[in-house]
Amino acid sequence: MDLPFTSLKLITNEFNTDSPLTSTAFNTALFDYTNATTGFLHLWITPPAIALGHRDKQLPFFNKATDFLLAHGYIPYVRSAGGLAVISDPNILNGALIFEQPLDSPLSIESTYQLAIKLLKETLSPLPLVVGEIKQSYCPGDFDVSINGLKIAGLAQYRHRNKVLVSFYLSVAGNQLERGQLVRQMYQIGTGKADIMPPYPNVDPACMTTLATLKPQIKVANIIKEFQSIWPNIPKSRLIVTDDINDQVFAIKTKLIARQPANLNILHTKGTFI
Repeated sequence: MDLPFTSLKLITNEFNTDSPLTSTAFNTALFDYTNATTGFLHLWITPPAIALGHRDKQLPFFNKATDFLLAHGYIPYVRSAGGLAVISDPNILNGALIFEQPLDSPLSIESTYQLAIKLLKETLSPLPLVVGEIKQSYCPGDFDVSINGLKIAGLAQYRHRNKVLVSFYLSVAGNQLERGQLVRQMYQIGTGKADIMPPYPNVDPACMTTLATLKPQIKVANIIKEFQSIWPNIPKSRLIVTDDINDQVFAIKTKLIARQPANLNILHTKGTFI
């Protein structure tokens, strides 16, 4: 597969607790800096948070579900891409590949997902990654990534005009069983039923795992280095974040927070993001 850019800018972030929407705002701001030749690979970690999908907002007892998450130390928010809940914490690496569509051969939705799969497979080689839905995982989808039948990563995609963002989370370490149990309990509370029915996933915490379970020495910092060395024939450089970018992120985040459900108290301070 040909890459839709000829150079790649790298960004890494360790977002603090000022707002879990900072990463979304940052990615949205990067749309303005992509062009026909330059793409971005943004990698970040966050404190404990749960990105809820638009379907999750329809839970009959949504407020009770989000109160449960807050009581367990997770900040819930509604994200732009994807339909169901996904956990983030310092042992989960989040990533986004952001680029401008080639005019002569724009990538289809499936081709864009395949590009992200290519990125993951080459970064994590020689691990035997398999792509396909793990139905009882949280946020199941056709482009779930698993090893030995256990999900380790999930993908989502967002498009704005001729710009494309394909994002992923990768469970590197930490207690994945507890993560799955938390999401399962959230859906039980949100639906008011012990048995979770479609459109919400009947989460089985045992069907997901982490890279560290397979290779205990793996840490997030190691994986970031592997991602940053991907595609050696593509020139790479680090993005220098200016005050203009910080101001743009702040403005976008303000709009995102205004769209959040009224019961979610999202902390919001300015600050520098890199």
